[in-house]
Amino acid sequence: MKIKRLICAIFVLAAMMLSFAASAAPVAVPVANDADPDTSTVSPRAEQTEWYYRIYNGHLQKRLWSYTRGIWLTDWIDC
Repeated sequence: MKIKRLICAIFVLAAMMLSFAASAAPVAVPVANDADPDTSTVSPRAEQTEWYYRIYNGHLQKRLWSYTRGIWLTDWIDC
């Protein structure tokens, strides 16, 4: 009975030590190199938009929505 308790205690202590070691991992901090602008890269991305349509007072209208910024880009425009 004592051996089972000792083995269980060792297992619990080992699990606790491993969890502390995993949570104390060092974090790498990226270093910005502002001195040489040729080494930095810019990757432009296209804005994602979609036209929405409605019929208002018998006229077809459209409005442009930006998924990227989450705002309307235009007012309602007659088609």
